[in-house]
Formats: sequence, C-alpha cells, structure tokens
Amino acid sequence: MKQALKSMKVDNTDKVIVSDVKLAQKGAEFLTESNLEVLKAYSKVQLLMATSGLLSDEFRDAANDFSAALYGVSGKKTDREIAVSMTKGTMSGYLEQMFAEKHFSPEAKKDVEQMVKKLIATYEKRIKSLDWMSETTKAKAMKKLDTMIVKIGYPDKWDTTLDKIAIKTYDKGGSLFSNTFAVTTASIDKLKAKLGKPVDRTEWGTSVYTVNAFYNALNNEITFPAGILQAPFYDINAKPEENFGAIGMIIGHEISHAFDNNGSAYDENGNANNWWTEEDFKKFKEKNQELIKFYNGIEIVPGVMNDGLLTLSENVADLGGMAASLQVVSEMSNPDYKAYFESNAKMWKSTTTKEFAAVLSTNDVHSANKVRVNRTIVNFPEFYETYGIKPGDGMFVTPEDRVSIW
Repeated sequence: MKQALKSMKVDNTDKVIVSDVKLAQKGAEFLTESNLEVLKAYSKVQLLMATSGLLSDEFRDAANDFSAALYGVSGKKTDREIAVSMTKGTMSGYLEQMFAEKHFSPEAKKDVEQMVKKLIATYEKRIKSLDWMSETTKAKAMKKLDTMIVKIGYPDKWDTTLDKIAIKTYDKGGSLFSNTFAVTTASIDKLKAKLGKPVDRTEWGTSVYTVNAFYNALNNEITFPAGILQAPFYDINAKPEENFGAIGMIIGHEISHAFDNNGSAYDENGNANNWWTEEDFKKFKEKNQELIKFYNGIEIVPGVMNDGLLTLSENVADLGGMAASLQVVSEMSNPDYKAYFESNAKMWKSTTTKEFAAVLSTNDVHSANKVRVNRTIVNFPEFYETYGIKPGDGMFVTPEDRVSIW
C-alpha cells in the first residue's frame, strides 16, 4: 500500500480511511506473487474499459458488444451520442455554466429554495410529533436538520480547472485520448492539492447537468443539480401539487437520508458519532425490520424479486420523502392529491430489459421504479381517499400492516 500511495504521489497523507475493511482484507488475499499474471490481466482490462471510448472503433465495438451481452441491450449509440458523452466527461466545467444559463432561471432557483425550506420545516414538525423517539434524540435530530447544507441548481462560484489546460489539435500532436488524459490529470492534481488543507464545504461534488439528487452524510448536505430540476421532476409553471409530488418528494427523500440506516450514524458535522439514546436506536432498528419485510419479495419482472434488505436505506428515504411532501400538500387550501400522486408516478416511468432489471435487483440499493411507487403510496390514507381504494382491491393494505418511520 505504501508503494501504491507513493506511485500516486499521495504518500504525504496522515492517514488512509478504509471504508470497507472486509473488502480491503479480501482484496489483499489476491495481492500475492502467484497472482501476478492475473493482476496484470485485470489491470489491462480495467485500463481498456476506462479508455475504450477514446480509442478506435474496434475498441468501442468490443465494449458495446460486452454491454449488449451483459444487459440484453440491442442497437448502438450514434456518433453524436458518443461525442456528447465524451464531451460531458472532459469539458464539464464549461458545459455546466451553459446548461445553467439556458435551463435553470434565477426565478426557478428561488422557487426550489422555498420548497426546500418548507420541507425542512415540515420535517422538523414530523420529528417533534414522533411517539417513538425521546426528547433527547429529537433535539439531536433537529440540530442535524438546522445545520444541513442545501445546494440548489449550481454553485456560487465556478470551477476554473479547465482554464489551465492546453487542448492540442491533431495537427499539433494531440488526440482524443491525450486531451482527455490532460483534463483527467488536471482534475486529479486538483484533488491531491487539497490534501492537508481545510475542507471547503461549499464545493460541489457533482455536475450541474446531472439528472440526480444527493445526500452526503460526510458533509450533512443535500444537492439538487439543475439537471434534475427539469420536467417531469420540476416545472416552474406546473401546479404546486405536481411539483411536490415529483421534486418535492425527492427533496424529502434526500433529507430522509440523514436519518436512514446509514445516515443515522453521522452527526450534524458529518462525523461518525452516535447521537441516539440506546432505547431510541433499538426502536429505530425495529422499524427498519418492518420496512425490510414490507418491500421484500415484490415481483419486479417474472422470476425477479425486490430485495428489502439491499434497498432498505432508499426505501426509508422514499417513505420519509413522501410523508413530508404529502404533509406540505395537505396544508394547502383544497389540495389536488390526484395531481400529486400522478406526478409522482410519472417521474418514475421507465423502460428496461428483463436482463438489466435482473442485474439491478442484486446490486442497486434502490427498489425497482414500480416498487418505489406502488409499495410506497399504499402507506398513506390520502392515496386510498383519492382513488377510492377499498378492502379487496389489489393495492389495499390494512392500516395495521402499513409502515412509517419519519
């Protein structure tokens, strides 16, 4: 390990944090002289997988054939799709600014910021009213909410790493590979330069055009890039109920990650610190067990079932996100619950192959999309009232069998 750190020029660090000790120990078993040729082959495969898109058509074709066989995908990406994918990876800093200017207005940013404030305030109300948590633990949970960092749309200052890179054309000895390598090297050097310096908690860890949202337990922060603040997740011209059914539920989902089975191990500063009383944590684990059973064994595609344990943290977040966003809607005058639920369902619409669904069922910590919708909404009385669901109907779950945490 010392030799590896030295070769990467990061051997001046005070410590190395191993996030998965058992995985590191298992990996160490392979680092022996007898496995040298296997390790060389593995390294070569990793290098080719990482760079195949930057080399010749033969390499790209081999990579496409591999993906097609593994995921059951037919057809190939067009040259335009390949070019867009590569450009996003290398010219991200400039593309982020262009995307934000074109697709996420200052008005939309203010609107989403107000939604976040409402949802955090609602979460505080919900924590205060919990009947299974003591006042001691509630105070700690509230502190975590009060200090949570919120990042909406795009950062306050743009990254200038790309300004220092010289991109060479083919006639001057450059290539797609060499130019991409220059960008990657500059990004890695920027990370290395941070070693030993104070952490900048305002810095973004994701691209502005990313269609995703995040909770970072190590910084106690939630991030909603401009990429996901687009229809069908968010539309400044949509009904408030529609926005709360989609992006509102996702905002509540990310807040909930601060209190899922993983995030609950970190305090308001992002340190691994137990802030629970022993009795409260015992009750929390019991509630987690209920969720594991509730989301387990639901059919995704014929012969493929949802894994309640694998998907626990995301199910906790889905449930908490819907509870908080539904409560915000319930406080509106004459709320349109139909708009809420149908907007929620619409944002999870997707098409996939059976093979890919099977792969995800064993390694994705999120439940399958239809499970995220159908198994979550049945825990809320508003769903039953809106659609007239009665005992005997396919989606009816008796009140005593419904689950709730936050």
